[in-house]
Amino acid sequence: MPQRPARTAARRADRRARLRRPRATARRPAHRAFPLGPRRAGGTPGRPVRAVRRIPSRTARLRPAARWQRRPRPRGQTTRTARGHRHRCRGQGVDPRLSGARRCRGLAEPGRRAGAHPQEPRDMTDPLDIWILSDGKPGHENQSSGLAEAIGRHRVVRISKIKLGSEDGPLARLRAAWRDSAGLPAPRLLIGAGHATHVALLGLKRKSSASCVLMMKPTLPAALFDLCLIPEHDLGGSEAPRHVIPTLGALNRVPPPGDAPRHGGLILLGGPSSSHGWDDDAIRAAVEAIVIAGKDRPWRVTDSRRSPEGTLESLSAGCPALAAYPHGETGRDWLPQRLAEAAEVWVTEDSVSMIYEALSSGARVGLLPVPSLKKAGRVARGIAKLAEEGFVTRFADWSPAAGLATPPRVLREADRCAAIVLERLLPA
Repeated sequence: MPQRPARTAARRADRRARLRRPRATARRPAHRAFPLGPRRAGGTPGRPVRAVRRIPSRTARLRPAARWQRRPRPRGQTTRTARGHRHRCRGQGVDPRLSGARRCRGLAEPGRRAGAHPQEPRDMTDPLDIWILSDGKPGHENQSSGLAEAIGRHRVVRISKIKLGSEDGPLARLRAAWRDSAGLPAPRLLIGAGHATHVALLGLKRKSSASCVLMMKPTLPAALFDLCLIPEHDLGGSEAPRHVIPTLGALNRVPPPGDAPRHGGLILLGGPSSSHGWDDDAIRAAVEAIVIAGKDRPWRVTDSRRSPEGTLESLSAGCPALAAYPHGETGRDWLPQRLAEAAEVWVTEDSVSMIYEALSSGARVGLLPVPSLKKAGRVARGIAKLAEEGFVTRFADWSPAAGLATPPRVLREADRCAAIVLERLLPA
């Protein structure tokens, strides 16, 4: 058998000797031990983890340690560069947690869009410009106007209305809002209600860098809007995030109750809906009993868009002392004024918005019976909760001798939400 060269044999012997020597194990920090798992900030230095790479001991000190091989810095310990960066940011009034690019784009102040220029300090005597986006529905417009007017009781406001009811489709409404807002003063607050205003509201927010408030539960993600004012019965009992403000019912334009004495009664009629039906005979009998029991005071009655035709005529024929006012002949300020004057108000159970308007006026409120189509619906649950807490009195629980119960408090949800909007979005 031929002899191997001495040089080859020496090399193989040296290689076997190196392999038998103990090897140093390079270990990753605890938060990078498992690359496919969740990354955790921090980590305990020196925590034993599985080996990811082996380096011979005689070369371990000669090679520079890779970034993932270095021991992690203990918590709370920062470099001189980081400490100087934070010091300079605090001296300039900038949030040190923002990156340099975001600071240059003007995002140091919360709520300001990227690229927006810093605003000069505003004079508190200057009017606060508010744009209201209307989809043409009176109930939605009533909620938006109620919030804007409540803000006007705290600050000087200038309200501009952009009508989108005649447009069909989100893109057409966006173009109309963009066109109609060209000659208006720059807003600081945008308010909208209803699904038809969502896209236009977000587009004007992007255009003007103003804060936006949405009324009612949106069909788009609520995080797209700065604040969402959603009734509690629409949330389904779930916990609301910080940008969602639960409200007790819908907001309205009813002014705060004054010190003037109240007199008379008011009857508000709704109509058939998805949650309630209609019974003309039951409504007529209840109204006659109420008017006869309060014959010493004047009574007014008005209907709504959903009321069946001929309802007011039949009630006027059965109760000559009842003054009828069709909703088509009354202005937008008629109902708030009559609610501020009435001592007691009767509302059909189907009209949730008018129930909360009556509760916001400070009057005693009663409910006229209408058949319920959904016993466990959200509207029925909300009305049942109001009755349990003593805010309203059902006609079945009413008697002429006892009268209507006084609510435990006056619901001023518009004023409460206005204070939240001013605190979070429009600080002085």
